[in-house]
Amino acid sequence: MKFEEKLQNALVAMTLDGVVERFDPADKYHEMICSVLSVWFEIFPNWNDAVKFAHEKFIENPKESKRLISSLMGLSK
Repeated sequence: MKFEEKLQNALVAMTLDGVVERFDPADKYHEMICSVLSVWFEIFPNWNDAVKFAHEKFIENPKESKRLISSLMGLSK
């Protein structure tokens, strides 16, 4: 639940910052998250648990992460 709350906050922040539009498809949100994660992995290479968790959630399971994004943002599928 805490992860989903923080993810939703990040997704909303992405819309407020103009990175994505509010009703962009989950694919667009997912693409932008993965883009940020790749940079984040380089900046914080010693955060192994966080890197592993993010990799499992967004890179290994893109279909599930897009479903979660759609759910959190109230997007149509």
